[in-house]
Amino acid sequence: MSDYTSPMAGYTKLWSSLIQSTVWREDMHVKVVWITMLALSDQHGLVMSSVPGLADAARVSIGQCVEALDKLSSPDEWSRTKEHEGRRIEACDGGWLLLNHGKYRSMQDAEERREKVKLAVRRHRARISSGNVINVIDCNQSNHEKSQAEADTEAEAEAEKRKSKENTAPSGAGSEVKPSKPKQVKPGAVPATTVPLPEVLNTQRFREAWANWAADRKDRKKPITARAAALQMRKLAEMGEARAIAAIENSIANGYQGIFEPSVGNGRQAVATQIRVQANDADVKRRKEYVERFMAEKAEKQARESASAGKASQ
Repeated sequence: MSDYTSPMAGYTKLWSSLIQSTVWREDMHVKVVWITMLALSDQHGLVMSSVPGLADAARVSIGQCVEALDKLSSPDEWSRTKEHEGRRIEACDGGWLLLNHGKYRSMQDAEERREKVKLAVRRHRARISSGNVINVIDCNQSNHEKSQAEADTEAEAEAEKRKSKENTAPSGAGSEVKPSKPKQVKPGAVPATTVPLPEVLNTQRFREAWANWAADRKDRKKPITARAAALQMRKLAEMGEARAIAAIENSIANGYQGIFEPSVGNGRQAVATQIRVQANDADVKRRKEYVERFMAEKAEKQARESASAGKASQ
């Protein structure tokens, strides 16, 4: 089996809007083939298969599969997506390319990241709340264990101490009280909305991630100081928006006080992960390059056709 036909682990999210699309008005075998292609597509939207192989996977006849492919690759004037004239697939070397895959993949990734951060913040707040309850119970138990005699003794000792200070006060001092030394105040926490954002990070997605990070630090009683915010923002700007958001979400999920990018793990998990990365790296790179080359050739072809049509009209 070639690298192009090796299965890719994972899943494809089926959006509820599918049942409101024009595909849902097609015959059953067309819908089955379309959903099968969604399930077989890799992270670049490539479905590497032959027509008989796809027909077997969809459990339809070869004739029905050919008819479905013709429907899916034809223009659709009623399609909600006007790109590619409503076409959903396009034949390529070794299979087909899902034309709108990148659009829905980015929507899925953003939704999963938001849900992951929400879950991590919710779990952390639950842990903090549980810890506060335990501390209150422990304090109450400790207070009840003190005997009344010990409490009376402490009160008497405090009264004697105050009386001794009054008797030894210098004459003329009256009721003057020596001013206490002002306490050293640590730099205050900075609200997330007041931290200036670099141009590369001034997006809605990053602002939401930064607000979640500030809220998480506040819940853990470790609010972000002005100096820490400036250093973290400089570090995040060097990463760029996508890596910065991933690093923030990773730090929230793991309860870090600093911002760290996701790593492959340690010990046996790291070894296993590294093996998988090395095994799939060449295949992923080749698929990505193929998609980019395919789209570039398609754009060039369309440009030539447009130029030819323009000359013909003259």
